[in-house]
Amino acid sequence: REDSAAHQAAITMVKWSPRGRRLLTGDAAGVLTVWHPDNRGRLVKLCQYAKEGTITCCAFRSVPIDEADDGRDSCPSFFFGGSKGMLHFGDDLGHCSDILNVKHGVLFMYYSNSKDYLIIVTADVVLHKYKITPAGKMGRERRVKLSIRGDGSDLQCEWAGAGLLAAANAESMIRFWHMEQDENYVLSLNDPALRRLLNRLGANDADSSSGGKPSKH
Repeated sequence: REDSAAHQAAITMVKWSPRGRRLLTGDAAGVLTVWHPDNRGRLVKLCQYAKEGTITCCAFRSVPIDEADDGRDSCPSFFFGGSKGMLHFGDDLGHCSDILNVKHGVLFMYYSNSKDYLIIVTADVVLHKYKITPAGKMGRERRVKLSIRGDGSDLQCEWAGAGLLAAANAESMIRFWHMEQDENYVLSLNDPALRRLLNRLGANDADSSSGGKPSKH
């Protein structure tokens, strides 16, 4: 049975570790909890951190599978942040430190284990890229104001591929930024060819949900 006392406020963030050995949950009161699933699938609370503001996102500082698979029930350390703009670095052993203040709420966070950098998008619609040094220090490599309409309150970001960040809001387009090539692209949702493709995909999904039988017109 899960520990019902772990959170007293609404859950705002849920994230599994890359190998599924730990679960992070964050809430609107600034509490982040680290969980471990036992052999019967029940969640056991390992540790908890209390910060200011709402926990919004996190990113595990994972390592390649061949390096991490040492037979131990280990968990990579992780970054997490929230509405107050403070970035934290913690683990599942009760260690946590405040490492950076980006001044604005953190909307999106992604860590690249191949390049060892951290991407953050803040509420003022600014993208920050930090390189992690071998000593664990963070050095900012890039700070870019994203060109989107509005104040960023409805901005949604996703990692769309290797080094490729996708962002969308109320605009009828999706914007892409390539971190490695320092290029950006725009995909218009009003493009007729794209609309036809989306319509075909929607029809295929409908056919699949109905057992593969073609719909009658």
